[in-house]
Amino acid sequence: MDSLGRQHTRKGVKRALQSLPEEFDETYEEAMKRIESQDSQKTSLAKQILSWICYSIRPMTVMELRHALAVELGDTDMDEEALPDGEDLGSVCAGLVTIDRDSNVIRFVHYTTQQHFVDLFPRAHAEIAKTCLTYLSFDRFKEGYCQTDKNMETRLRDYPLLGYASQY
Repeated sequence: MDSLGRQHTRKGVKRALQSLPEEFDETYEEAMKRIESQDSQKTSLAKQILSWICYSIRPMTVMELRHALAVELGDTDMDEEALPDGEDLGSVCAGLVTIDRDSNVIRFVHYTTQQHFVDLFPRAHAEIAKTCLTYLSFDRFKEGYCQTDKNMETRLRDYPLLGYASQY
């Protein structure tokens, strides 16, 4: 990136731009090495986070993602003790993700990050679908639809992934 600012001709700028993808690839490979050098729990969590961010239909909030990461196939309700710490979501990903403090949305630090990792998670859509279906199958939702707006607001507050899971 610094090399772009040092160019004085169009040809030089074009040449520098052509080398950027290689620099990004090297940066992302280095980040993956750092992720994989962590203990197995942190490595697994980081890969799940990257997978969700890469393949979610829309940007997700930290609470939505925490709930998504806590769901296990066969769960009948949210296990609060399974929720990963919000601070861990960023720290285990070796600088690849950032949390927008205003919107509380977790996203990749750069648009090229998603392009780089899209092939790393070939089963991501299936895993996301299983998680959403498990979440929607929680016993709490068998009561049916909410009778009032206040009840719906409470349900969405208590189950942050509900909106995402029911729409996508």
